[in-house]
Amino acid sequence: MDKKAFVSTIRDWLACDTELAELQRRSREIRAKRNEMGAVVMEEMENNNLTLLDTGSAHLRIAHTRRRQPLTRKYLESRLADMFGLGTDAYKAATTNILESRPVKEHKELKVKQTKT
Repeated sequence: MDKKAFVSTIRDWLACDTELAELQRRSREIRAKRNEMGAVVMEEMENNNLTLLDTGSAHLRIAHTRRRQPLTRKYLESRLADMFGLGTDAYKAATTNILESRPVKEHKELKVKQTKT
């Protein structure tokens, strides 16, 4: 690739990066607005004991989901200490082994740091 084509590619990449940043900012704004309105709709549905709301083009319902909390070092140590007993260092060794032997996934990406002008 010659120098002019390389410079042109960099400019195009920067323009795409700037456009994506603006779209992400706008997306966050729209998502925040939707979440605010969704909270109001859910509250009204719960107050009126509505399990399903038919809008004509879609059905709205409140979905209840359960997710496990993230596995943290503190939680893992407390659970292993309960199993092995606080008097032993086995739970600390097990915690360290589990947390430090996890596979590491590495990826590359190009990032932009805006310069002050």
